Amino acid sequence: MKKTTKTILMLLLFVAGTVKAQDYLPVVKDNAEWNIMWQSTSSWPTIRITESLRIDGDTLVNDMYYKKVMRLLSSEGPHWPGNTEEHELYGLIREEPEGKVFYQPINQDTVYLLYDFNMNVNDTVVMSWCQSPDTLWDVTIRIDSITTQYIAGMDRQVFYVSSKDAYSDWRWLNTWVEGIGATEGLLYSCHVVSAGGITLHELLCYHEDDELLYMNPEYDTCVVDMNPLPQDFAPLGAEWYFHMESQGPVTDPPFYYIRMSVTGLAEIQGHVCSKIDLHDYVYEENHVVYWYNQTNDAFTVLYDFNAEEGDTWYCDVGECTFLVTVQSVDSVTWNGHTYRTQYVTAYSDDGQTPAFNGRIFEKIGYEFGLFPDRFACDGFDGPDYLYMRCYVENGEILYHEGDYDCDYVVPNGIDENDTAKGSLVYPNPISESGTLNFEQLNADELTIITVDGRIVRKENVKGLSSFNIEKRDLDAGLYFYMLSGENMKTVVGKMCIK
Repeated sequence: MKKTTKTILMLLLFVAGTVKAQDYLPVVKDNAEWNIMWQSTSSWPTIRITESLRIDGDTLVNDMYYKKVMRLLSSEGPHWPGNTEEHELYGLIREEPEGKVFYQPINQDTVYLLYDFNMNVNDTVVMSWCQSPDTLWDVTIRIDSITTQYIAGMDRQVFYVSSKDAYSDWRWLNTWVEGIGATEGLLYSCHVVSAGGITLHELLCYHEDDELLYMNPEYDTCVVDMNPLPQDFAPLGAEWYFHMESQGPVTDPPFYYIRMSVTGLAEIQGHVCSKIDLHDYVYEENHVVYWYNQTNDAFTVLYDFNAEEGDTWYCDVGECTFLVTVQSVDSVTWNGHTYRTQYVTAYSDDGQTPAFNGRIFEKIGYEFGLFPDRFACDGFDGPDYLYMRCYVENGEILYHEGDYDCDYVVPNGIDENDTAKGSLVYPNPISESGTLNFEQLNADELTIITVDGRIVRKENVKGLSSFNIEKRDLDAGLYFYMLSGENMKTVVGKMCIK
């Protein structure tokens, strides 16, 4: 779906007319409906859902007649208010004969100006309904130009609007269409993107009495919904706990276990993917799980839950390609949940040398790690995933192997004592200045280790009473730090980088 600038979009949306507009066309009328796409941006993963706003019936408030604004969201997501099965009361709206439109949210006593179609070029007005109700601030609106255009079967006045607030200069903001409202949607007449670029709106369709009068030519539907996560594999709230054997610096004892979890969503090449920890992205389609291979900037088949005995698929891992062959198919039941299992053997590039083998559990993944043999392919002698201890969704343990706890612990079985948990490291998470401060424990060396056992930093701290580290090339996420020296007990703790 090709995206264009708003200016180009307006040229596509509206064909300019030459006939003088008719008498004023009201925006607020019974049985009018707007379908509006919400799109999250910037630091949030890209998600799209559709908001439906419908005018339905009258009500009297403070001796003034309002019409009801009913609202329906297409789906529920991690950053959205939640879906409803039918339109529910969202606010009240009224329009004065001279073209002023006012809106009152259902949970507020304040009435906000949405539109003034009686304004002329260069007129300004201050509006406050330009954000979500929790982040309102005043925005000055200016009418840059007014044209007459043929839209939805008739001539309508079109107002091109700019805005200015205390933090910005004049910039193009929105377009108002007589009788329809803003091209961002009915309630977003002066909407501006808040700090971080959280949410954008775009009008998809406009109906009157259930008749479609306008459809955004960038879309072929009135409902755009890219929010739902895969139904089975890697939904939000999914966590995997693996028992591991360290190949790292300490071997007393060499066992520990870690957690992997879905941390959000991201859109990659048009696919809404589950983000697993920091760097891995997967999506599921027709019971086939695709993994984003960043080395090749392409998706590869990670699991094919449809595959039967004898079926194969190719999986690209880093610069390696594995041929995965299903040797047998079975099922297993844990905690009342039955999962189809595939016992697979994967062969390396030559198709002859076995690379890894084990069971794949439908909805859960490979028993020895979600991304089989990735480290070996990349030439890294990383930790060995011995087996999966637990699989959890939204706090519910759906699979539990043996008598072990699910919670993950620091590598090598070294306890985090009170000092390590307390004032030894501060601030934790790391401060915005990019430094993490350590109080000295007679340590000679500081080692920073990822949760999968890779050493990413070593610092000589011998003789220092205190020191700090810079974030430099360390990605955001959880790490283990290890302080060691001849005159101290080795201390391991957790540190978090924002």
